Amino acid sequence: MSSTLADPSTHAPPRMRTGPLFVAIGENGAHVIRAAAALAPTCGDRVHVYSAIEPLPVEILSNEPVLIPPSFEEGRRANRHEQLRARVDEIIDPERRWPVDVEHGEPAASICRRARELDASLLMMGIGRHHPIDRVIGAETTLRVMRRASCPVLAVVGELARLPSEVVVATDFSPQCALAVEAVLPLLAEHATLHFVHVWEPSRSTDPAVLDIEESYGNTLPGRFARFVVALHIPAGIAVRTEIREGKIVPQLLAFAESRRADLLVAGRHGLNPVARFFVGSVTTALVRGTTCSLLVTPEPSATEFDRLERELAGGASIRQMPYDWARVLADFSRRNHGRRTTLEVDDPSIGAQTQETGYALMGASYDRRDRGVELMLGLPGARSPHLTRSISSVDSVAVLVDPAGGDLGLCIRHGDAQTLLMFAKA
Repeated sequence: MSSTLADPSTHAPPRMRTGPLFVAIGENGAHVIRAAAALAPTCGDRVHVYSAIEPLPVEILSNEPVLIPPSFEEGRRANRHEQLRARVDEIIDPERRWPVDVEHGEPAASICRRARELDASLLMMGIGRHHPIDRVIGAETTLRVMRRASCPVLAVVGELARLPSEVVVATDFSPQCALAVEAVLPLLAEHATLHFVHVWEPSRSTDPAVLDIEESYGNTLPGRFARFVVALHIPAGIAVRTEIREGKIVPQLLAFAESRRADLLVAGRHGLNPVARFFVGSVTTALVRGTTCSLLVTPEPSATEFDRLERELAGGASIRQMPYDWARVLADFSRRNHGRRTTLEVDDPSIGAQTQETGYALMGASYDRRDRGVELMLGLPGARSPHLTRSISSVDSVAVLVDPAGGDLGLCIRHGDAQTLLMFAKA
């Protein structure tokens, strides 16, 4: 099922990138350089070409190590540099003089380190097709870079000789997906089309209750698409289309991309725990190994980015169901809103809604995991120490209430059947 959404041209443009386009290639990679030449204007033609040479292994003969002379390794580096310099100058105007940098080191780790040092806004490389055992253990350099990179990674497949115009975005309505859209917007052709594709797999259950839940979920998708797209600040001229498909995620995404002859497939990397990060994510891994078009993968949002994106997508409240996150959320909230005048209200079904205070300034809010308690510290404007502390125990959820523009309106803290509302006075 597909649909077309109105062009949301009234919203603010995405954030501008500031770092260079970082091109990582090996002995080959002319197609990656050509793709970088097409995308270079999006980064002000600030392009840095890089290659990492893995040092030759130490051989053991007759129980004695055979060391590689430093001059030999330096010769390998110099030859690689000369080859890349010549290849770059063949493809682009030599007067543009893109820097070419060659170092010794394990490729994936070296690429990620150098990209961080340069504060790269985009990392480009090819997708190598290695031995079957490499694919089994996930040792492809591209996947290892995607696992470690702190910036978006564009893996070039075939020729990408112009700005992408047909782009497929794997969509799950999450902050990770929103960050991926922010990353791809500056790379698009003037009248590109973004295809937002959501794939879900219904169960094979015949239980009426399960079928009702699945039907209800399917009915919510058009509305979720509409809210998601509106929150993304897509510029004028970019066409937006949505597609809902049922089945296995990766086969459906790849089939849809092929059917549209997509220039680019876009996905946000998920998984904040070490195990998920090690395996890069099963969806991302399968996309890298199966895609026939270029693939852009973005890293997980930072904590600050995640909070910002979640609040923008929610359009009203950012609810945190996981207690491990509440301390950070409240610390960020306190920093943003220190000194703002408040009204504190408790809504309890047994006693009704009661205003506890009004006019005090927010001094801070914190969460103690030991007793699942939130403390709200309020005081007189300009006072150095809190004047009033409200302790809330057995907290079930914390929500940051926001206005449509993403500004903080207050806090909603649920505890049992009651809730405590901390709202900011209007300026």
